[in-house]
Amino acid sequence: MRGRVRIIIIIIIIIIIIIIIISIITLVLRRGKHKVRPANDGPTVAILSIESKTKVFDDANAEALIKIALTTPAFLYAWINQHRCHRHLAGLEKYSLPSEGLFCRFVCAHYTCECLLYLAMAVGAAPQGQWINRTLLCALLFVVVNLGVTAAGTRRWYAQKFGAEAVRGKWNMIPFVF
Repeated sequence: MRGRVRIIIIIIIIIIIIIIIISIITLVLRRGKHKVRPANDGPTVAILSIESKTKVFDDANAEALIKIALTTPAFLYAWINQHRCHRHLAGLEKYSLPSEGLFCRFVCAHYTCECLLYLAMAVGAAPQGQWINRTLLCALLFVVVNLGVTAAGTRRWYAQKFGAEAVRGKWNMIPFVF
């Protein structure tokens, strides 16, 4: 089973790398100016030529590459750890306290990963000249509030069921904040 999971993760990472490469190529080509010039054979045939008079790595491209470089590892980290959290939760006895992985520091570690996924998407999908996508920021705020309320309830339930010492020193969901 572990071998299959690793193979699936490797395949997904390769797909993400291909998407990043295609995104970079698209950014470079989009910066070029497209001109259609007639061919020598007659007026009905045209050849599309791409002439780029801008630098390949100007400010806009550098900004996009920085966003990709920051958000892709954050997204992958959150995604893989959320999978690990869900796998750990699925393997627990019913009504028991999770304690492995990120659950050592968080009451609801899978919620932390979910919020990080939305944050990575909000930054990665930001329009040119901005560092955050406002639509995805609204989605992130909704997810934080929704899961935050649930995490607070989970903390109370754990403290009631397993004692306050079981959740002492753990964050509900967001480190240093909640």
